[in-house]
Amino acid sequence: MVANFSFYSFFKIEDIDSARAALEPQLLDIGAKGTVLLAHEGVNLNVAGPQAETRSILKSWLSDLGSPEDFDKVLKLSFTKVAPFKKLKIREKKELCPLGDPSVDVASNRAEYIKPKEFKNLLEKISKGEAGDVMVIDNRNNFEFAMGTFKGARPANTRRFRRFAEEAEKLPKDKEIVMFCTGGIRCEKAGAYLVSRGFEKVKQLDGGILKYFEEEGGDHFEGRCFVFDERESVDGALNAQTDVE
Repeated sequence: MVANFSFYSFFKIEDIDSARAALEPQLLDIGAKGTVLLAHEGVNLNVAGPQAETRSILKSWLSDLGSPEDFDKVLKLSFTKVAPFKKLKIREKKELCPLGDPSVDVASNRAEYIKPKEFKNLLEKISKGEAGDVMVIDNRNNFEFAMGTFKGARPANTRRFRRFAEEAEKLPKDKEIVMFCTGGIRCEKAGAYLVSRGFEKVKQLDGGILKYFEEEGGDHFEGRCFVFDERESVDGALNAQTDVE
């Protein structure tokens, strides 16, 4: 079985080239595949490879870079028969998530986390009409929402994440807003954007849909969750739709 590592962290990276040079040969040496995005605001990676070696390399590299996150706590780990990536790509980006506003500082304006168990309880209250004045927003793009989402959620109404800021102007500041996305990273950026604009009741699902599936299964989720690799989508048990299982 191949281990699939999904991880992101927002922190300052001064030298992108050095960060790439320190990681790429190590991952190539063990035959790891996937995508690593590097920006001056942090790291977002989805890498598949032998579990022990890949974990050791990534954890040590992130520590040397200065990532403040606990790798083992933030990591989302799944397993497939073969790697759901064709090759290794390490790319530099202006933003990890292209909101179109590089001035948004996630570390200073991070929205409060809601844990998967707490989010499940909220969904159960919504289904019974007992949740009160709360708005649950699926912060993914429209096609992802159409493929599958949590019962009671409304779409962010974006074809691309860059449109979020425009749609955010329509959101009420007097309601509690709870957001979720695939792995959590888009909500980090969107939540920070809302907090920086004066929204005071914003929460984000810790670890996104994939962490929820890992801890709570598929309860309250209808359809399938789109993922950004050759698996195409997964269900609540993290089973792939394609032959990459």
